[in-house]
Amino acid sequence: MATAAKEKTLSKNMDWKEVMSMVAEDLHGYMRVRADVEGASYELSPEFFTAHLKAGVASFFGIDVDLANGVLVRDRQEPRPGFFEAWLKSKKYPA
Repeated sequence: MATAAKEKTLSKNMDWKEVMSMVAEDLHGYMRVRADVEGASYELSPEFFTAHLKAGVASFFGIDVDLANGVLVRDRQEPRPGFFEAWLKSKKYPA
């Protein structure tokens, strides 16, 4: 599973701030792709997500985050079935 692979890449020496910054980058990257596919404008920054993650927000536009493990879990509003998992595996535009 993609989230398990990501969990293994997180170092136990990383502080929570670093982990949340990585999660914010993932959210930003995924949201850019999803917005493009949906034909929506997208003007948020990784800093937007970082600030909200630090405040304890764990869901963004249908995307759920596991704050304890620093991973994106699922997208309840993905453009089509499998879109989120395909992006997680490659971190690129799904085919």
